[in-house]
Amino acid sequence: MKKAVFLPFILAFCLQAGAAEYTLTSTDSTGQGVFKGFSSDNFTASPDLPAEGITSEDSVIIEGYYDIQAGTINVENFTFISSGAYGNGLSFSGGANIPVIRAKNISFRLRNDSTQPNFININNANVTFAGSMNNSGSNLCLPQSDGIHTPGNKNVYFQAFDENTPSVSHLNNIIFYYTRSNEAAQSHLLQVDAGATLNASSIYNGSIQAEHMAEGYATTININGGALNAASIRYLFDSELQTFTINHLSGTLGARGDITLTKNGLAGTLNYAIGENAIFNTRAESDAHTITLSSDVALSRSSAEGVGGFTVRGGGTLAIECDVSAVNGTVNVEDSSSLRLDSWLADAQKVSIGAGSKVEVSSEISLGENSHIVLGVNSAEDFAKLVGAISDSENIGTLEFAFGGTAGDVFSIAYTDLISDSSLDWNNFNIISNVDYLLGADSIAFNVPESAYCAALLGLAAAALAALRKKRR
Repeated sequence: MKKAVFLPFILAFCLQAGAAEYTLTSTDSTGQGVFKGFSSDNFTASPDLPAEGITSEDSVIIEGYYDIQAGTINVENFTFISSGAYGNGLSFSGGANIPVIRAKNISFRLRNDSTQPNFININNANVTFAGSMNNSGSNLCLPQSDGIHTPGNKNVYFQAFDENTPSVSHLNNIIFYYTRSNEAAQSHLLQVDAGATLNASSIYNGSIQAEHMAEGYATTININGGALNAASIRYLFDSELQTFTINHLSGTLGARGDITLTKNGLAGTLNYAIGENAIFNTRAESDAHTITLSSDVALSRSSAEGVGGFTVRGGGTLAIECDVSAVNGTVNVEDSSSLRLDSWLADAQKVSIGAGSKVEVSSEISLGENSHIVLGVNSAEDFAKLVGAISDSENIGTLEFAFGGTAGDVFSIAYTDLISDSSLDWNNFNIISNVDYLLGADSIAFNVPESAYCAALLGLAAAALAALRKKRR
């Protein structure tokens, strides 16, 4: 029996012991060689590769190359040390292969194993990083800045290592370049998939050389279930040919600094499309920040026939200055966060404000019979707040109180502390609550049952059910 118990551990140890680390060194002493994968013949290996080749349990260090044209690489750890032959960086340089680097840890270094490259050029059509990458000192460029040899569209994807192993990657700036094209419309894509977190400093589109204009430029960022955390996202083109789109399908846009999405008077189009479960995290690191969608942003749903909703969390502020008519799903404000609006979310299915959080509207809050507002209440000092003037109507929909605190005595909250409009007739609401309440002259009182009282009610219900079962027998 003891042998059977320890057998899995013995097998695991043997498998781990079978893993190896290989260093592959380019045979081109100039440093201008191209790494094309494990099956190529332009490297020496130390130790020698086994007959079965490199497996997914092995680790590799690749050195002496500048360009990468490999296909799929599936290993435990992947380190690429660039020769720096063409500058202080490296390039995914095209070719027939589509690079997919799948490793728990991905690292790019320059000339030695401690210095990070200044840039990582994505000159291939598609590159996928499936694993964690720590290159916070490196710029990711789609493609290289001069664009001399890099026509066409560039796409880069960040993914989890596998369904059980999420990835966290760190980069400096992410830059979309459109230069020297003289061709049809170009488009570049950055996508963060479920299970992946990408931390960056600034994300922006680089300049266009006027003498090399293409027919159009489309920059697209897809937040597709993962988390994209940035200190800033900047729109820098001044061209009617430019379209900059963030598709916030699901997952999280996180603020490492104050993020303001605006064209700043420049030409072109700036789009923000939301799915049903978009999350704005105003605190991606230690401090809370503000995320602003300026009035020149075109806010839409990711699917014209779909649902658009979002959640604000982190304790900072989401400010939406543009039109919000595309929002037709549920809006949640939680974690003592704030949502500032220039216009009310008239088409939202529900607006839920957690205790300690606030929604502030600078124009009239137009409510109707289908409106549904949820205010979280934890205590007489900890509750949600809605700031703004409510439309004058006899039917202004449902106001729901969601009590989430501990059981206690009766307490009251002034109407204007919950909803700032002092002229509001609260009797025009259809009020529902998960605890007893009473409307007074200028406040609402909540009667939260003690836990013993709740237990007694449950006990009575259980006794009644037992009696019913006994009677049926």
